Amino acid sequence: AIKEDPMLILEKLPCLVVLELSRYQGRTMFCSAKGFPDFPRLQELTLSYFSIEEWRIEGDAMSRLSRLVLFGFVNMKKLPEWLLHLPSLNELVLDFMTPVVSNDVTIERLEGERMQGT
Repeated sequence: AIKEDPMLILEKLPCLVVLELSRYQGRTMFCSAKGFPDFPRLQELTLSYFSIEEWRIEGDAMSRLSRLVLFGFVNMKKLPEWLLHLPSLNELVLDFMTPVVSNDVTIERLEGERMQGT
């Protein structure tokens, strides 16, 4: 299992397009704003078996993300609201999530926006 926040190192790799991570155990995961978009080319992100309470992002991080897969998240109380502001997010897959996250208001708002856009 990964014990330290992997995003602190990975966000410094500007050419990542597809990223898959699994088994991070920590209280928070954080992507910081440093004057330029973090993960400027990241289009697909898959995170599995994470045990975190909070996922925070500053600035324009992951602005090109089009596909996000979250599998087996435990302890997270709610999905981050920044998901609502990702302009290119076309697909969000949630599987084996804690019940609190599965009934999250952010998910309802995302589904509502998609329904209005069609």
